[in-house]
Amino acid sequence: MQVDDYRFQVQLNTQRFQWYTALDVVLITVGTGLLRLSGPGDGRFLTALVFITGLALAVFAGVATQRQVGYQHAARDQARKIADRLGISDMAISSTPGWRAGANSWWNKARTINQGLLAVLAAVNVAGVGYLVFTH
Repeated sequence: MQVDDYRFQVQLNTQRFQWYTALDVVLITVGTGLLRLSGPGDGRFLTALVFITGLALAVFAGVATQRQVGYQHAARDQARKIADRLGISDMAISSTPGWRAGANSWWNKARTINQGLLAVLAAVNVAGVGYLVFTH
């Protein structure tokens, strides 16, 4: 049962992250399209709103992902406790060998990679707002 809970938490976190990033990319695409179509003063507020929404989404996604990772770790730790009690700790849930090999490196974690991607999306949204503020 705990393994199912852990699997559910991992899948939920992955799916949420995919939806957040896809939605943010769509907002950036729409904002960029509006930038190309609009002239000085035409729709600048709407375009800025699209980019600000994308920035807020990237920040929210980062916070939500961080929170979800906590749930994942709690489910993993509980499953490990049960495996220890049953004497099968060698079969407990753990990281995959590729991730475990670089576990001491901060950049070699899925969470860090996800946060980096969200930071890039946030920066693109900030650049969109900056372009609107400092041009025309």
